[in-house]
Amino acid sequence: MKEILNIYSDNYVHKGTMKRDEVHKKGEWHETFQCIFIMEDSLLFQLRSQTVNDYKELLDVTVGGHLLSTETVEDGIREIDIHSHFFI
Repeated sequence: MKEILNIYSDNYVHKGTMKRDEVHKKGEWHETFQCIFIMEDSLLFQLRSQTVNDYKELLDVTVGGHLLSTETVEDGIREIDIHSHFFI
């Protein structure tokens, strides 16, 4: 299944939709969900999976992902996985 994302101008005017791989090839602005967890005075990072397309096994923000064209920011909650590997 191809992920379809909303694309925007640099001043956040909706331009339409595009497949995720095309969005990245063309450098289009698009929506993502980012969440950074803080524990006391530390930021939590996660180790990216070996199976993702980009930046395998590197540290990343606690949680992140793309919002599909049919989703809202609230739908981004699905990106939070209690089984993720976090590092302090």
